[in-house]
Formats: sequence, structure tokens, C-alpha cells
Amino acid sequence: MRRPLNLIRECRGQLWHLLISSVRHFFLLGIRCSRGGHLRRSGDTMAHTWPPCTWPVGTAVWAARRETRWTACRVGLMLVRMEFCLHADVESFWDAAGPLYEADPIRHTVALTVIGGMRAERRLSLRSTDDAGIAGDGEGSRSSGEPAEDADGQNDGTNPLLVTIVDKGRTIGAAFCTPPYPIGVSGVPVECVAKLATFVRERGVRLSGVTGPSDVSNAFAHEWGLGTTEVMRMRCYRLDELEPPDVPGSMRLAGVEDIPQLQAFEREFFRETDMPMPGADHRRRILQSMTLGNAHGLWYEGDSVRAMARASAQLRGMSRVGLVYTPPEHRRRGYGAAITAAVSRWALDQGARDVVLFTDLANPTSNSIYQKIGYRPVYDGAEYRFPTTVA
Repeated sequence: MRRPLNLIRECRGQLWHLLISSVRHFFLLGIRCSRGGHLRRSGDTMAHTWPPCTWPVGTAVWAARRETRWTACRVGLMLVRMEFCLHADVESFWDAAGPLYEADPIRHTVALTVIGGMRAERRLSLRSTDDAGIAGDGEGSRSSGEPAEDADGQNDGTNPLLVTIVDKGRTIGAAFCTPPYPIGVSGVPVECVAKLATFVRERGVRLSGVTGPSDVSNAFAHEWGLGTTEVMRMRCYRLDELEPPDVPGSMRLAGVEDIPQLQAFEREFFRETDMPMPGADHRRRILQSMTLGNAHGLWYEGDSVRAMARASAQLRGMSRVGLVYTPPEHRRRGYGAAITAAVSRWALDQGARDVVLFTDLANPTSNSIYQKIGYRPVYDGAEYRFPTTVA
């Protein structure tokens, strides 16, 4: 029995040593904090975990075209030391955040399609520049995949915002914003939301709002401050078994000649849903969407167009259906369900395993229709609008 007892005593001694070392470590941190001492790395900022201390915020640290800043966050029972990285290039952002988004393509469907579109647009832009034999002059030549900033490092809210959260070299969170649309936070752990909001606010970024799964978007809106307004509660659906409705007509994929019709329908869609209206580049964006392989479907009955819907090109086995619109005079006849089912079938035929869409929970009709053609609820989301000034 002596050997087990000796082992127990040895383990107990090691545990005491670990406990005393931990207490001493946090005690010294508290002293260093109260005296205003800096941590080893400039740019560090720690959470107010041990009041009443305030950790100094140093200057920004730039490396490999990204800004990093350290902070701390309690995740469960663990105190995680996080690094916030502000990426100046969409490829750099994708290298860091891509695996996180790809791990759950349904939760991150918006991130995958938006970032995928930015990457594809950047490649097309570079290709067209190479074909024309034009070298950028370094001023005014930025593509949409390369967020620009002011000379003082500030983002004025008109350029993409790409942020990753890193712990011990591993990406644990990511957020993105492509103005004028709200910041997408599906990839942010709830425990990191407060620090992300602080980081974005300190950058002077003007956010129009936030969108994402309810738990994260609600928390971010709360942290952003007064004046936030909830504009929509959403539900994400995934296609289970497609059941097309029996509706007169058929779908035809839109071509370049149909862009005026798509522009008219999309403007009405954005107006009715109170979303940012398309700008002067509306036609170019639709043409670019077609070039990227997205399906713009139009439901025809005879020679008349009855409804419109779009499905994204499958990415990592996921395709998202959106922009479902039926003119008021053609509603309540099943055209919306028919065009949704048709573009969903197109997505499946392209190899998509997960076909998803979002609905407004305030619209019971659409929620009922989509379930009738085979969609099943996955999670709820929320979108908030913020004041136009920095919080």
C-alpha cells in the first residue's frame, strides 16, 4: 500500500504547487494592472475581469496586412486570451475564417455566399485587369475584395470589414460587413460579442446593423448601445424532401436580356422588405451574379412573367435561395412556391446537399408555403438596425 499512498501524496503536492502558482500569477497581474504596467506585447487590452483595473491600450500592431490586438474573454470556465485580427484582404480573411465557416455551412450560409462572391469578384477583377494589360496605379484601383482604410487606419463604413478572433493560433470566431448591409456575426462565439463590439467601435466603424443567429445578434445589438431597432426576426429552413406544387407554367433561367425585368422585381422586393435599395451599379451586380454561376429564375405562364427567385451556385455543398418575389397582382396563386421549388431543384441538380432559405417570422404565409414544398426549420435569426453614427 506504500506505493499508492506515495503516489497520492506526490499528486496532492503537485496540485498544491499548481494552485499556489496560479494564485500568485493572478495576484501579480492585478498589481501590474493597478500600477498601469504594460503587458509583454504592445496593443494588448485585457477585459475588466479583476476590477477596478483598466488595462492600457497600446498602438496598433500591423503585420502581413492585418491589424492585431489582444484581449481576454471568459469562455465557460476558461479565460481565453484572444487576438482580434482586422484583415485588409479577402483572401487573408478566408484563409483564417474559411475552415470555421465551412464546418457548418447551414449556420454560415450568408457568410459563405457573401465571402465567396467577394473572392470570385476579386478574381474576375484581377483577370480583367490582366487581360487589358493595365497595371494598377495604387490609387483608386482597389477591388471589392480589398477593404480600404483612411490614412489613420479608420474604416469610414463604406468599405468591407473583415475580422477574425484567434486563440493560440486557432481561429475561434469571425465577422464580416459589406456596407450598406449589417455586420454578419454567425461565426462569433456569444462570449466574445462584447469584446468584438468594443473592437469595432474603437476602430470608428459605422455599422448599419447586425444580423445572424438570434443568440449572437441579440447580444451584439445589446452591446452596441442605445438606438438599436429590431427590424426582422427570421427563420432558417433547410430543404428535406422537395415537393413541387402543381402550378401552371414553368421556370426559365434569366439571361442578359432579362436584366431590366430582374432590376424591376428586385427594386420592389427591397422596397417591400425595407432593405437597402440597389445603387447605380445594380445592373452590373446582376450581370456579375450571373457570371458567378448563380441562378436567376423567372416563372412564366404563357408569355407572362409571374414570379422571380434566385439560388446561389453551390459552395461546399450548400446553396441559398433568396429574392423570392411575386408582383401583388399575381399573388395567392402559388407562383411564389412554384419558383422557389424550381430554383431549389436547380440547386440540387448542381450538386448541392444543403439548400437553405430564410423567412420573415412575421409572415406566416411564406413560412407555411415553404414547409409545404419540403423545407424544415433549423434555427432562428434576428436583424437589427443601428443609428447612422458611431455608437
